[in-house]
Amino acid sequence: LLDVEIFPSYVNLAQKQLMHCVIVNVTDRNLIEDALRSSELQYRQLVELMQEGLAVHDEDHINTYVNDKFTEMLGYTRQEVINHPITHFMNDKNAAIVEQEAQKRLHGDSTKYELMFMHKKGHPVYTLVASTPIFDEEKTVRGSFSVITDITEQKLAEESLRQSNAELD
Repeated sequence: LLDVEIFPSYVNLAQKQLMHCVIVNVTDRNLIEDALRSSELQYRQLVELMQEGLAVHDEDHINTYVNDKFTEMLGYTRQEVINHPITHFMNDKNAAIVEQEAQKRLHGDSTKYELMFMHKKGHPVYTLVASTPIFDEEKTVRGSFSVITDITEQKLAEESLRQSNAELD
């Protein structure tokens, strides 16, 4: 069996109207489209179910995509995060870190750094961010995507240990 598309047209010839059809075999195209849909579904499931936050930003640090884990980390809805700068969710000191690291990505470098975001309820969310530049066809950086790991528990445990050590001293 073949998947086909039929393109009919009519031709007048010797006072008769004839139908002329072009028949195109689209079996391979349909198989490729099915494989592409399956691949896209797997990608979406991976991104949405991963245990780290994922954020995609344009060259002005505006969020163009975030996954559910990222919104869960910060307590905002996706609609509250998309189309806002990533720096909107942190203090000025951390916004300066974002700018500094963005300069490295303009040269094509991937970067890893710590950032503190502010949760919607006002408490800090300590994170480890791994950012990678996104290039267009001309190899110009057009944004970045960042995998964001919540390290708040580790940071609080470190602070508690420092305080305990200070008390012992």
